[in-house]
Amino acid sequence: MTYSATEEEKKALKRTKIALMKDPELVFFANMMLQMDMHFSESIPTACTYDLTILFNPKFFMAQTPAKRIGLMAHEIMHPALLHRERRGHRTPKRYNAAGDYIINGLLTARNIELPDGALIDAKYDGMSTNAVYELLPEEDEFPDSDNNDITQPNPNGGNGNSGNTPGN
Repeated sequence: MTYSATEEEKKALKRTKIALMKDPELVFFANMMLQMDMHFSESIPTACTYDLTILFNPKFFMAQTPAKRIGLMAHEIMHPALLHRERRGHRTPKRYNAAGDYIINGLLTARNIELPDGALIDAKYDGMSTNAVYELLPEEDEFPDSDNNDITQPNPNGGNGNSGNTPGN
């Protein structure tokens, strides 16, 4: 079932996009963002990305400060920018996603971009590749459950997440 965003949610998403575009330090993210569809879905706990679509849980998104919304958006933009889904290969999804999160969040915090509370951040992974971090993380069955499975969610329209973009709000 498609979620119908409230006017307040639509305005908050639009304000976040505009703030990202207006910041000269975030030009890369703005250029990527303009190629992506973004909308809300209650079917995920926080946020996720598949192909060039980003979904945000409306309650999670609205609970963030404006600065953390920008950080959340930049984080999700980085997964397709770094081709995480395509590069995962045979690796287990939750573990590879966490490795990607450590890399992305390290890059974002180095630029003083705020992230939502609970973001996976550890300076010991700075300068490493996603694949190298993956090898250091526990096996999938030992990996703690997380609400931040932001590239492991299936395409909410069915299929394997590779069927193309869905219309935005």
